[in-house]
Amino acid sequence: DNYPLSVTTITFNASILGNREANLNWTAVEQSGPGGYEIQKSTDGANWTFAGYQPASGSTGEFSYSITDKNL
Repeated sequence: DNYPLSVTTITFNASILGNREANLNWTAVEQSGPGGYEIQKSTDGANWTFAGYQPASGSTGEFSYSITDKNL
């Protein structure tokens, strides 16, 4: 089951690393019970595929996350 998260994101950055990799970095606060973040990607905005999963670090405080998609 997929449900939207109750989370406040304070930063989000994406950058290309080489020819076929992208790095995503974000900082979140006020995470209300997420188990983690499933990252999805799309080339057309309609069809989405799994790109990775980042477990959540906790529920109170400020948390920084990073994930690299090595298959663009």
